[in-house]
Amino acid sequence: MTKQRRMKLLHASATAFFLLAAAYVAVLALRQAGVNWWLIFSLSGYSAASGFVLVSAYLFAIFHGSSRNQTCAIEHPLTSSVQYMTLYSLVPFLGAAAGLLCKVGIESPAQAAGTISMGTIGATFSFWVIIDPLIVMAESFLPSSRARRLARLAAAKDLRLQQQKQRDQMLELIEKQELENRRIWNNTFADDALSLAQLAYSAKRQRRSMPAKAVEIGLEAFKRGGLECMQAVHEMAVQAARTRGINGTTARYISTCWDGIGHWRDSFTPDPHN
Repeated sequence: MTKQRRMKLLHASATAFFLLAAAYVAVLALRQAGVNWWLIFSLSGYSAASGFVLVSAYLFAIFHGSSRNQTCAIEHPLTSSVQYMTLYSLVPFLGAAAGLLCKVGIESPAQAAGTISMGTIGATFSFWVIIDPLIVMAESFLPSSRARRLARLAAAKDLRLQQQKQRDQMLELIEKQELENRRIWNNTFADDALSLAQLAYSAKRQRRSMPAKAVEIGLEAFKRGGLECMQAVHEMAVQAARTRGINGTTARYISTCWDGIGHWRDSFTPDPHN
């Protein structure tokens, strides 16, 4: 069993002991107030869900004492030391020992158990909720702790800047690649784009479907650059039709002709105004 696991087990045992003492004090107070057992069990039954949530939140808040990370150990060498963490976990038992000493002269076992439980609660609350945060706060103001914290923050800032720079460089490379691809496609498919515009115009005038030449151009564009290349050629054809005044349904005719080439219809929605 590792040292960290032993420390977590010790802290979990101390927490369970503290909760047991708190429950005993609550039941003892209700009994002294004249509340019957059946009412106590009834109240505990109805409040089981809320009690579970509160206990879970409490455990989450205090369990940091058994799992301080490496950063905390560097910036807080005292409160992260094994000796301090052991003392932190033993506080409920030390409180119980103090209550055990205070029960001298008390003959009633219930009252004696109540004194021990109150010692546990008082010591645990005082150390875990008040003393420990004050020690951590005071330790954070030490010059060495402040210097290490500033160094950690500066390193984290440098890492963020470096990651942002890498992302910017990657985006720049992607943009350059896209521009280069667009330049190559413009040079390669300039004549084909004009042919597509003329074929779409002829198909519209003659009320017939696009010829096989348009499908061949779409297949070639898909082979060269996938759907991005097809979209580029499609835009070039629409622009060529606009330039020559023969635009109208160019985008729709080409899109219908290319239906099924590389899932074209799933990847591009033609402009309804073209």
